[in-house]
Amino acid sequence: HEWAELFEKLADRVGRGIRYGEPPAGWRVDWARGYDRDAGMLSRRRRYEIGADAMRARFVAEGEFAGRPEIEIVALVAESEDDLLVTHGRYFLGLTELAERIA
Repeated sequence: HEWAELFEKLADRVGRGIRYGEPPAGWRVDWARGYDRDAGMLSRRRRYEIGADAMRARFVAEGEFAGRPEIEIVALVAESEDDLLVTHGRYFLGLTELAERIA
């Protein structure tokens, strides 16, 4: 009962759609598919408006790339692409750009 009340209060603040697997209002979900750790690059990226769709696609891709440890599949959530660059820059920036950020 307490959990349900807390979840409803959260839904009031960030958007009712979270009850159905949608991202909080104003957020976007980017699905980064096929990040090659060895090459340090993202091979494909697709934007999803509904978090549940991004997660389903992530699970499909994980099956597709099973047995290839150099390929990482991720689903990322942020308010903007700029925020993704700050929090998850390694998926979008090259090694030189990442090195410049920490220098």
